[in-house]
Amino acid sequence: MKTRALPIDTAALSATVLASAVYAGRLLKIGWVPSDEGTLATSALRVLQGQLPQRDFSEIYTGGLSFFHAFAFRWFGVNLFSLRIAVFMLFLCWVPVVYFIARKFLSPWWAAVAALTAVSWSYPNYVAAMPSWYNLFLATFGVAALLRFIEVRRRRWLVVAGVCGGLSVLVKVIGLYDVATVLLWLLFMEQSEAEAGDEAGGVYKAVCGSCLLLYLTALVVMIFPQLRDGEAYHFLLPSFCLVGLLFWRERQRSSRRSAQRFVTLLRLGVPFLLGVAAPVIVYLLLYVRSGSVGMFFHAVFFSAGSRLSGLAGRTHAPGVAFLAYPLATMALLGVAVFAGWARSWKATAIVGAGLLAVLACSAIPAQLQDTWLMAGGVTPLIVAAAVVVMGRAQRVCDGVGEQRLMLLVCAAAVCSLVQYPLPYVTYFCYTAPLTLLAAVALVSWRHSPSNNRMLAVVLVFFLGLGAMGVVAKHVFNPDLHVGATHALELPRAGGLRVDATTPHYEELIALLQAHAANGVMYAGNDCPQLYFLSGLKNPTRDDTGAPDAEVLAALRSGELGLVVFNDEPFFASGRVSAELRAAVVAELPQTAKVGVFSVYWR
Repeated sequence: MKTRALPIDTAALSATVLASAVYAGRLLKIGWVPSDEGTLATSALRVLQGQLPQRDFSEIYTGGLSFFHAFAFRWFGVNLFSLRIAVFMLFLCWVPVVYFIARKFLSPWWAAVAALTAVSWSYPNYVAAMPSWYNLFLATFGVAALLRFIEVRRRRWLVVAGVCGGLSVLVKVIGLYDVATVLLWLLFMEQSEAEAGDEAGGVYKAVCGSCLLLYLTALVVMIFPQLRDGEAYHFLLPSFCLVGLLFWRERQRSSRRSAQRFVTLLRLGVPFLLGVAAPVIVYLLLYVRSGSVGMFFHAVFFSAGSRLSGLAGRTHAPGVAFLAYPLATMALLGVAVFAGWARSWKATAIVGAGLLAVLACSAIPAQLQDTWLMAGGVTPLIVAAAVVVMGRAQRVCDGVGEQRLMLLVCAAAVCSLVQYPLPYVTYFCYTAPLTLLAAVALVSWRHSPSNNRMLAVVLVFFLGLGAMGVVAKHVFNPDLHVGATHALELPRAGGLRVDATTPHYEELIALLQAHAANGVMYAGNDCPQLYFLSGLKNPTRDDTGAPDAEVLAALRSGELGLVVFNDEPFFASGRVSAELRAAVVAELPQTAKVGVFSVYWR
């Protein structure tokens, strides 16, 4: 058996990687969200020119990703496609890791199906080099390292997981969700290893209990500006379930003395936290040398908080009224997978026929939303089910299986917070693979998935949904897929293909370059792509929209003689103020309108 396992695994993994590469690779030049591409590209270009994020220019993310993208520019050329090559290469590294995790619970070919399902619900739906993809990839790498730790109990794997978490923080501050995931799991691990004793360990329980309550308080405070029933279900319920399980486990056992428990927790936590700190400290040395550490922390945390508060209320997660039907469907599927008749050919055929009907109906626009909600609302359901199962069976559990399950459930629950405060369909793609892996772990812990035909049917169903574009059809910018037939004829566009109905960028860039006498331009109201595509410089620190005072100072000094406003921004801190527009009109009397852009020059 062992001599055949390796060739089968190799074949299954090779097929998975090849299929994923073809499936995602054919989309690499299709579609764009201009402000996203512009934000990433202008930041990377500034770094390539020797500037430091937060110190020399406003960076909406932590800044580490801009260095990686600057290297991509150096290696592949200064154009938008280079960034997509960089994230695609990391995606190809991520696929085998997803297969590795799925393989812990499934046979080789079904692990391949699970990995392909994760692929179809993730990166190929939006192939831009968004930081949240890197967060997903690094979170998955960290989970794989911890699964390896469970097997071999070597602390170097805790360090590896920590390095993944630290790099994730450097990509985007939400990498802290990865760190929180592991810290919750380490508390669970310490509980699993605690031996029975005479003393209750009251100090340890008090400290850890306080930390857990502090975590929930911070989560509620973060969500509160946008809190409705949908937010409570999607973002609060999973973490409350996890914390509730940890409290329940503490109550069910007498434990060692507090000192012993603290030592056990530190042995687990210190290697991980050292791993987190290592890349962060190396990165901060750049700011220590220039005396701008305070500026970095203020920009990353204060600006990030301001951005979140500014976006809160823009949209809300689907509420209970919208989720009743899809969640009832998912609950029935769960019963089908877990029930004793799940191995019956007759039952499998009935459920398979029903899912095939749902798959066919997904092509109907009226049905598409319900189909999507059935998947988009499943994470809290999976987490709650896993918590109930572990809570009821904890006295007779398999230690390794329980630890694996808890790890994946923690990752699915906490990392799903990436959807706040913008729970668009695209943001679910940043966390869907973790939810899928948690569901597979839950089923495999209670039943042997190799004999569970119902699980196979459900996996194929969701693979079909992803492959037929259920996610893509809900992405907020339809230009990403259908109709993206016009190739941008600009040197820095990298051959990206966009909606043929709006091919105005060539005309706009030519106009801007013709009227920028000194190579300086201000592009306001969330259109950073214009700086990158035109090669013109921004006289302010902020490429997405600077404060009025900064723009007016450059305008009145004579340095600025060209201004363009995006009149229909998607993301922006606010519309162009009447005062700024009036000042621009007074100073720059010449004007033109190109698409959604208003251009002013002397």
